[in-house]
Formats: sequence, structure tokens, C-alpha cells
Amino acid sequence: MQTVRLTLAPVWNGETVSSLSVRLELELPARAGEPLFRVFTKIIDKSFAELESPLRLFDRDGEIPCSTEDCPEDMGTVRVYLPERDADSPTLAYTVRTAPAGRNPVLDLGSEEGGVTGSGKTFLPAFFAEGPVRYCLRWDLSAMPENAAGAWTWGEGDGEHTGDGTTLISAFFAMGAPLDCVRVGAFRYYWFRNPKLLETAVDAARIFSAEAAFFRDSKSRDGRSLPYSIFTRHGEQCVHPGGTADHRAYLWLYRDNGQLDASLKFLFAHEMVHNWITAPDEPYGTCTWYVEGMADLYSLLLPWRAGIVTAEELTDELNRRSADYYENPRRRETNEACGQAFLSDLETTKVPYGRGLFYLLHADAAIRRASAGSRCLDDVMFTLAEPDPETPADPASASVRFNERWLAEYGRFVGGDAARAEFEDLRSGTVWDPETEAFRQENRPPVLAVSREGTERGTGDPCVTWRFEA
Repeated sequence: MQTVRLTLAPVWNGETVSSLSVRLELELPARAGEPLFRVFTKIIDKSFAELESPLRLFDRDGEIPCSTEDCPEDMGTVRVYLPERDADSPTLAYTVRTAPAGRNPVLDLGSEEGGVTGSGKTFLPAFFAEGPVRYCLRWDLSAMPENAAGAWTWGEGDGEHTGDGTTLISAFFAMGAPLDCVRVGAFRYYWFRNPKLLETAVDAARIFSAEAAFFRDSKSRDGRSLPYSIFTRHGEQCVHPGGTADHRAYLWLYRDNGQLDASLKFLFAHEMVHNWITAPDEPYGTCTWYVEGMADLYSLLLPWRAGIVTAEELTDELNRRSADYYENPRRRETNEACGQAFLSDLETTKVPYGRGLFYLLHADAAIRRASAGSRCLDDVMFTLAEPDPETPADPASASVRFNERWLAEYGRFVGGDAARAEFEDLRSGTVWDPETEAFRQENRPPVLAVSREGTERGTGDPCVTWRFEA
């Protein structure tokens, strides 16, 4: 098996990590003129970390010169490195500087008092490797205080993980002194120097346990569940708590303790759902209604079903999401327009979340009515979560194929023509009234939705909004 041996050596400046030396010993071949690795020069609005020492590729015979090509990739630009001579086991080494922790999306290698957090997308390479790659991570903490520790998505301290060529850029990292942690089964929660975060860690652990049980979290690594990690960042630029998710991990940020409230339960629940509910979504907007709508829906349903949130907490969150959608001046934009405006217009970016949530609440109620209460949206969701052997290789075709699968499964309950007509309304920007059958639980108060006169944000125009009560 191809192997990459990664050594990370953070340097302490008395308050935080100021720089990070990176060394990758590659037990995979470099061939002259062929791409070996790539780094994101820019991803969304984040750049590769500032280099303190340049990227060097070398082997026992000395430096290996590389030519480079810049190419678009995944909401950003990558620089591809092509060695100019062959090498069987080259080494890549460089040092990056950290910068003050930035705002969402949380992809930068950002420092705060106590340590550094960040995504591999802004300080590590991805490899053009066929087949699995074994990554062996070693932490060199010789330039750190005695109580220092390091962790990444796949564990704490030195360790191994097998993935593909993009594993390093799909992982989150934290290093600091001390690095506090809560561990419950496969769940990990990391933070620096704020004891108030312990309570949020306990809530997050309960939510992960409930979701992992519901989604029948798959086993790996000698029959054990793969780890799921939450990394915490403190940042002065954070207006509202939020963060960035990747495979089996979430990095979130907050500004002050006043932001550590019940809404975090739903934030964590939403991001965790993305581990199990996925769909191809290219071009962006094609299936965003499903990916984000399902995450919004089950982030409400599963903590409610598990008794982790109160009726008041549930309805408060429903009312926040209701206002985000029904009072949004962009709520009637098409799915395509919402995808094109991703992150460039905040209001339009929000639309697929609310549109998906309230359409799926309608779909759940329709399935329950059609099946006399014996089936619900869970049944369709679990069917769509199964691997599809007919998924096309072309990403855009895969997204179309997924929407067709949704229509087929939902249409089994409401009829194919009705399902397609509703879906065309969804794509074109129809505003869905809420239905609350999904929240009916024994021994819990019913949740009701009441229409109210509202006002659009920004325009001041009148609109119909909804208030949820238990």
C-alpha cells in the first residue's frame, strides 16, 4: 500500500502556536512530467497559509525541481506540482506561519490564545494517488510546552488512517497547550481554555449518540465506529456561531460565552447529520434542497425524539428557521439561482435550507396520510441512503439521477405525477406552508404552526410568516 508519513512540528511563542513545520515522506513514486500533488492556493475566500520556508521536494539525490499549473477545483484554485525527474520515495517539507483565527468558513490555519485550529485545505497537499493511501501522522512537540497535544479528525497524538489522495485536505487539525477534550465512545470534542465549553461538549456527545444509533453508524477499524470530532475555535469576528463540516468532523467558532446557548444543540445536530445524509450536488443548487433540507429537518427531529431538547427549545429553533425562510426577500428564487449565489448573497444562500426543510415536512405529512400513518419520510431517506449502482460518473448527471430517485421513491406514496408537479414547484421557488406531523411524539406536546403577518427583511414588504407553538 502507498504510504505518506506526515510529521507536524508546531512552535510555541508563549501564548499560542506561531508556526508549523510540515514534513511528508512519500512512499509513492514521483514521475517526471506527471502530477504528484496539489495545494489550494484559494478555497472560497481563504488562501494557503503564508510560507515561512518554501515548499521543497527532494530525495537522497537532492532537490527535485517541479513545474506548476494552476487549475480551478471545488470552489477554489489549486496549484498542481509536476516533478521534473523521477524519484521513488521523495520528501516534501516546508514551514507555514499561523494567522489570527478567521471567520467562517473555518478553513484557515488560525491561532487563538492556547493553540491553533484549521483545515488541511489551507496548509497540506492532496496527492494524485490511485488506490488507498496509508497516512502515518507523528506530532513533534519538542518546541511546545509540556502539556501540549495535537489532534486531527482521525484521532489524538500519533496514529494512522487509511484514505485516498484527498484525506489530508479533508481533515481538521488542532494543536495547543492544553488541548481540552471530552471523549464518549467514538465522539471527540476539542477546545482551548474555556471551561464553559464543557457543557456544550456534553450536549454534543448526547446528540451524536442519538444520531449514530438512528443512522446505524457503520463500523470500521477493527469493528469499532470511526471517530467523529468537533473542534472549537474562538474568534472576535464571529457574529453568529457557525462553522465548516467535512468528513467525520466539524470545526465551529464562537465569539463569547453569550453565544453558548441552546441553539448550539441544533447547530451540532445539523452538521452531524451530514455524515449520513449526502447527495451529489453539482452544479451547486441541484440537490442542495435535499442535502441541507434533510440536515435541517433531522437536526430538529432527532434531538426531539431522543428527549434532548425541550418543547420550548424546539419551537424557538423552528421560529428562527421560519423567520429565516418566510421573511427572506429571496425565498422565491429558483434552485439554480440559489446555487449560483452561494456565499455571494447571504439571503439567497439561506433559501435552500428553509425551502428543503418545509418541503420535506410537507412530504413527510403526505407520506403519513397516504400510508395511514404506517410510513414516514424516514423510509424514503433510508432507501436513498443506499448506494446506487446506476449513479453516472459525470457529477451533473449524478445530481439529476439523484433527484429522479427522490421522485420515484416519494412518488410511490403520493403518485408519480403529483411528486413531479411538487418538485417542479420546488425548483421554481414555490413557498411551502409548514406541516408539523413529523413532530408528533407520544408523551410530548403537539407542535402547531400558526400563520402571522410578517415583514420581509431588507424590503419592508408585507409577507406571510409562521409561528410555532407547543
